[in-house]
Amino acid sequence: MQQLNLRNSDEMDFTYERLASNMIRLLYIDPSSSPDDIRFDMRHLERTTAAEEQFVALSYVWGDPKLVTFASINGKRMGIANNLASFLRTLVSKWMGHSWHNPAGVVHENWAKHPFWIDAICICQHDVEEKSEQVQSMARTYNDAWLVASWLGLAKPYMKTAFAVLNSIDGNIIDDKIQKQKSRPEPYEPRYNNHMMYCEPVQRELEAANTEIRELLCNKYFTRAWIVQEMLCARQGFFLAGENLASYASVIVFHGYWHERGGKTSARPAIDRYAVQILRNRREEQTGDFAREHPCFYWTQVLRDFKDHRCSDPRDKIFALSAIPDAYLGHDHRIRTDYSYTKDELYAAAIAHFESLLWHGFERATRRLTGPTRAGYAYSLIMEVIEVLRLQATENQPIDWESLKHRLCSRGDTGEVVIQVSSGGELDCSWFILQDLLHGGPICKQVARPWRSKDECLDAIEAAFQERQRTKGLEDTSGPLSVLEQDESHKDEGWWPMEAAAHAIRDEVADSLDD
Repeated sequence: MQQLNLRNSDEMDFTYERLASNMIRLLYIDPSSSPDDIRFDMRHLERTTAAEEQFVALSYVWGDPKLVTFASINGKRMGIANNLASFLRTLVSKWMGHSWHNPAGVVHENWAKHPFWIDAICICQHDVEEKSEQVQSMARTYNDAWLVASWLGLAKPYMKTAFAVLNSIDGNIIDDKIQKQKSRPEPYEPRYNNHMMYCEPVQRELEAANTEIRELLCNKYFTRAWIVQEMLCARQGFFLAGENLASYASVIVFHGYWHERGGKTSARPAIDRYAVQILRNRREEQTGDFAREHPCFYWTQVLRDFKDHRCSDPRDKIFALSAIPDAYLGHDHRIRTDYSYTKDELYAAAIAHFESLLWHGFERATRRLTGPTRAGYAYSLIMEVIEVLRLQATENQPIDWESLKHRLCSRGDTGEVVIQVSSGGELDCSWFILQDLLHGGPICKQVARPWRSKDECLDAIEAAFQERQRTKGLEDTSGPLSVLEQDESHKDEGWWPMEAAAHAIRDEVADSLDD
């Protein structure tokens, strides 16, 4: 690659053409490229056509955004940051013409000559509308990819030993009855870990390379929020560090082997928690363990597992994870990726997303699902509000809204329900749930309206409640207020939607948005 004179902006003369929402850009590398002069042909393709092109999607850490060099795109120059530049140089100098044998025995000829999808280049980062649309479809992009290449950076001395052992695992994975599903053609079943425990050559190598592999799994790559979606949605993939390459399957088998071998004793190595969370979730996706989860609770589990992963924009902690239940469970309900959202607005949208998953999954359930139990239900803020309203209505007393507002706000001082987010706003999902119940419409329609402060929300609740009381009376529970009584048919299943929304989502979403 040629060096970039950062003082001369004229050197970067590539401009993007408008991209239709159903299309993506792919990069076709010029065979005559060299490490110092990398050239791509960029093309716009419909998504279905792009998948047929068997493209490779790059998963990597952006790192320092400072532009250090440039590549040629359609004959025009584009600035490239350091970590991506290192990958492109390595791709051209080390991997052009090489093949890769995946754990299922399939040979991928000249994988480096396939078209590539690289987000920093294939998405116009300065077009907010395009960026939002493309990020919204990121899970599909990585799922459509023929391969996902996870770039860990340039090789370090310890990596040679670590990758050698991982490749040994690949070579010893038993190949009988391997699942060759189109969606996930990699074998991770638990029986492969058991097989490793009785494979003495691999055992010796694992013992000898324990430190090196642990260090590999502490790579900062695993700490980034977007990596989670990219790895979990990939059909098959590998880790790449300089001249070293190893499959996802080998790393997951290694993790499972040590987990089974060490149990809860000191024999199990302390692998970095960021990597463990991703590997465990990918393995569960392969074995079908995730299928037992209701989508809304699976999503809150995803938020809980990965809320500490890092990103430069805290909103990406939600955007990067919202599509995972969709990809796993086949749902099409997700948070709209919109970088014009404030963090407070995104908090409300995340709550609406939770409710959408809750009812969508409940309506489509083919078997009984266990939701939250009634333990602690009496302490829910929203139930306290409802009890006050019921009591006053039963005794034919006028509702003291000022007292109720004071009671609700003072309850927030305990930190039990109200969440203080990094933007300074004080938010509580109970406001939105109660507003939803009184208005009778799905909460997702409410968040599409201009953002409401707490006082505005209280005023809206009061107005809606008084209107309902005036037109129907509190004794009429045929509308949304019937939810307050809890449908008797749900009680046996421990299904308490309001408690689920008030308790299962508040910490995960608020913590995710709180840097």
